[in-house]
Parts: sequence; C-alpha cells; structure tokens
Amino acid sequence: ALDLIDLSVQAAWGLQSEDGGMKAMASSPVVAPRLWCILAAGLTREVFYTAWRFWAHLAMRNDQLEKRKNQKISCLHVLWRPKAFLTTELLVTELPLMVVKALFLCSVVSGDGIMTDIQEALLTTSIFLQCVKFIYMLRLTDLGKGITTILRTFFSKSIGEIMFIGVLVFTSVNLCFSISKQRLT
Repeated sequence: ALDLIDLSVQAAWGLQSEDGGMKAMASSPVVAPRLWCILAAGLTREVFYTAWRFWAHLAMRNDQLEKRKNQKISCLHVLWRPKAFLTTELLVTELPLMVVKALFLCSVVSGDGIMTDIQEALLTTSIFLQCVKFIYMLRLTDLGKGITTILRTFFSKSIGEIMFIGVLVFTSVNLCFSISKQRLT
C-alpha cells in the first residue's frame, strides 16, 4: 500500500500540465511541499527498512555461528550468509530505486522550481523502478502467481544471451546511422 502511495505521488508529480512551454509543476519543495515530503518520507522508510533487515540478517547469522560453535546446529548458518541478503529483488529494484529517488529529491531541493531534463529522467527512472517493484510484489497475491515464472524465464541464461546479441546489433546499427548522419550534414 505504501509503494502505491509513492507511485501515485511520483505519477502526480510527473503528469502535471505544461504552462507556456515550461513545466507548471515546479520541482522545488517550496512549490510542491506535500509531494516532496511524501516522497522523502517514503525514501526514509525504505532506507530504514532495508537497514533494519540487514541488521536482523546479520544478527541471525551471528546467532547461527554461535550455535555452530557450541555444536547445537551444524548447517543453518549457511542460510544467513551475507550473500543470501543480496537478493535479486534488492539489487535490481530496491537499491537502485532508493539511489534514484534520493538523487531526484536532492536535485529538486537545489533546483530553481522548473524541472530540468536530468530531474525528469530521474523521476521517470524512479517511476519505472517503483512499477517494477510493485509488479514483483504482486507475485505474493493469487492474481500474480505466474509472475515469478515469467521473471525467471525472462532472466534466464538463454534470454540474457539473446538480449546481449540484440543490444550489440542495435548498437552497431545505431552507430552506423549516427556516423552516416554526420557525413550527410
């Protein structure tokens, strides 16, 4: 529910009308204090939640290592190694989302009230990552049971190789057209 609030606030910030060629929605927290405060509160919540999860993960790891030393439990410490904390969800959506959102909020504070291209790019990226996080969260509902299967298929090794080849072909064609365009002008 809180992710939906963040998503709707970001969408409201990005979808305001234009006025005379300049964005009417100012990116300054002086002009849009509620939007900025809601996004800042959401970012603070995400940072504290991630830090709390990491601290709890390390506490469980230390507890399991202590039990292993006392020979009470022999193999559960493997579940709590630091690598187990760094999940795909955390590395692909949550950490990049926090970084992009923080960069956007910091750039907004120092702005003059009109949204720059960099701020628009940061807001767009933040909205995209927030949508990906929401879609990934849907896998926990009855409606979204197939999402995990689709994601594992999409991020499989063979699909990754196909996407890599596609990016290489697109880059080469784009480079050829860019060079040709320069010679024509």
